[in-house]
Amino acid sequence: MGEVKRRSRWRWAFWGVAGLMVLATLYSAWSERREARDSPLVLAEEVRAQVRAAQSAVDTCLARLAVSETRFRDQARQTEVLEGRIRRLEAMDPRGVPADSYPEYLETVERFNASIEGWETRGGVLEDRQQECRGLVEARNVLADSLRGLLVESGYLPEVPPDPLPDVPPGAPEGDTPPPPGAF
Repeated sequence: MGEVKRRSRWRWAFWGVAGLMVLATLYSAWSERREARDSPLVLAEEVRAQVRAAQSAVDTCLARLAVSETRFRDQARQTEVLEGRIRRLEAMDPRGVPADSYPEYLETVERFNASIEGWETRGGVLEDRQQECRGLVEARNVLADSLRGLLVESGYLPEVPPDPLPDVPPGAPEGDTPPPPGAF
């Protein structure tokens, strides 16, 4: 019976140690996964995805803005045509619009007034779209700056981007500005 107890104890000890090893392995895997999730590259990829989504929203907004601007310009042209027709009718006679042209004149004035309302409405829509796009661009820029900051902080990008077009040619003393092209 003593040997059975001893085997039983060894089994319990073995399973206890095996269980602890499994728990330690699970904890280690969980910890590594958490660290990987919080790593700068993973965070950068998440921010990059947000920048892409923001850029898509900006592109959509700019397309809608272009449509609004085209409609606004079309409405402005239509209003200008009607205004020109009114001026021509008024200029036919120094005493005023001739009687035989008066019905056409009244219809043109009514269409002009309606056109002005449409032009003002389209102008308001255009301004709203401009503000919407400006806000989306600013939000996208904030995300892009955050991404750049994250990559710089992590060491994946240099602190300051190199100047693509230096003002001073290499080897020139500080303060001297190069002559403009063709100055000789």
